[in-house]
Amino acid sequence: MLSRRNPLYFPKIVRVRDAELVHPKHADDKRNGGIFRLDWERQKDAIALKYIEWFERWHPGKDVLHMPSLPVRGYEWTEELLFFPARGYLEDIQHYAQLAISERNRAAKPAHLLPRRHITDVTEAAVFAAFSLLADCIYDTETKYYSRKARDEIARYVLAYKFWMNQTNLSFVRVRARLSSLEDDVENPVAGCPADYIEEARTFLKDIAVHEESADMLLQASLKPCFLDKPSSGA
Repeated sequence: MLSRRNPLYFPKIVRVRDAELVHPKHADDKRNGGIFRLDWERQKDAIALKYIEWFERWHPGKDVLHMPSLPVRGYEWTEELLFFPARGYLEDIQHYAQLAISERNRAAKPAHLLPRRHITDVTEAAVFAAFSLLADCIYDTETKYYSRKARDEIARYVLAYKFWMNQTNLSFVRVRARLSSLEDDVENPVAGCPADYIEEARTFLKDIAVHEESADMLLQASLKPCFLDKPSSGA
């Protein structure tokens, strides 16, 4: 996997089409705007090419191992999410994404006054803030309004996990995706917390536990770094 010496790659936010946001209880309350999606392919290919270049330099003649960043089945929806950013949201999302990238670059410098762990904390917080804002404006094409499905309520954690799984050591992914908060929701649910949200969270945590075990077995068997996403054929 890539170390902190490598730059971060945030998925590009791409405008898909114009759309209308209609309040479910007030049909006259409509807002025109744009629908966006995350282009994970560009991010994946950028990381893959960087990693393969490094791997071939230091491990010539050896095969690069590949494993998807999320379980293969059940998480295709992360590639299909649509977003309708409210006024100011898009600017804030881009701000936090750029902040994460710039702080990662700062942490890679050979010498500065702050310990690297403090800069890493800023990077993690910025990444999670960007995905939290995105998750808050997931668009439901059926209702033409913001989605509040249980699956989409845990999207900030799933997207953050997907992001970090490609770009940090396997042992740090859960921490940087803030999964301790999700685990706390499952283990100590507050009064009134929807049961379907708890079930979605519990299922996700179980799925990635199995996924991480498989990834760890590959790492142990290969005794060398493992890049967890295969680049697209066009890369």
